[in-house]
Amino acid sequence: MGPLGELIAVYVFRPGGLGGPEGADELQMSRRVQPLQNKLRAFYESSDLYEAWLAAAPKERFADYAEMLCRVSAPGDLVLDGGCGVGQVLELLAESGRCPIGVDISQRFIAAASRGSSAVAAADLAHLPFPDGSFNLVGFYQVVEHLPDVAGAIRELLRVTQPGGALVTYVPNYFAVTKNRMRARLAKGRGVPGPQWLHTLWEAVRGAWMPLTKLSRRHPQPRYLRPLIGSDWHDADYDTVAALHPLDVLCIVRDEGCSAALHPSPSDSWWRRVARGILWHFGPGWWVVVRKPHLQI
Repeated sequence: MGPLGELIAVYVFRPGGLGGPEGADELQMSRRVQPLQNKLRAFYESSDLYEAWLAAAPKERFADYAEMLCRVSAPGDLVLDGGCGVGQVLELLAESGRCPIGVDISQRFIAAASRGSSAVAAADLAHLPFPDGSFNLVGFYQVVEHLPDVAGAIRELLRVTQPGGALVTYVPNYFAVTKNRMRARLAKGRGVPGPQWLHTLWEAVRGAWMPLTKLSRRHPQPRYLRPLIGSDWHDADYDTVAALHPLDVLCIVRDEGCSAALHPSPSDSWWRRVARGILWHFGPGWWVVVRKPHLQI
């Protein structure tokens, strides 16, 4: 049995079920985080519309993510996809010769993902059921903005990354998140700007200048938002709970002793790369590639 089979046999019992280190259930979230996490979990478990939206996404939509993961890994590497949804990326990684394992907070999504991959488990990214240093590479795409505790989840993902391994994520800019929330508020008001829309506009204006204020602070932090979820959900950013910049993630991982760098999307044309470099905090976001240091002997 290879390393993937051993890890599954010990720590993943079946889709929707978990096994993990003793004491994992004793981890406690803050009073702010736990109710929000429960609200998001309930929404993901009950929303037919959200699952249908995930399932309708073609694998090609995740090509940039798969390419970023393959750039920092080799065939045979054990790769964790955090927030795997219904499993399209797991298929791409398996096709490239990697050994992927997917986790997601929603047992409903995991049940769908298990139809294409047996290496899946329902798990909270802040409390993973794997031992330290389990994976050569850890990735999470379009997930960080949906985490009630961004720093806690990133630290946990770094814990399960082996020394010398890498962590890859895509971080949307604050402005990219707030403009979609403006659109949601306008839709709820049937095209008429109301107080909530004006408040979100102010959030967007603040977000445009936020990189300057973050650069002046030693420890930038995400700004947490109330998710716009319910029966009328119809956009991925409506369930966003964290507005942040790549600077936030850089700060968190560097505080953990890791090195990190920003990268444009592999599919970006030359002019998009130039525009992204000039107006970097107005664009859709950046890839962050984190390197965990080797153990010092």
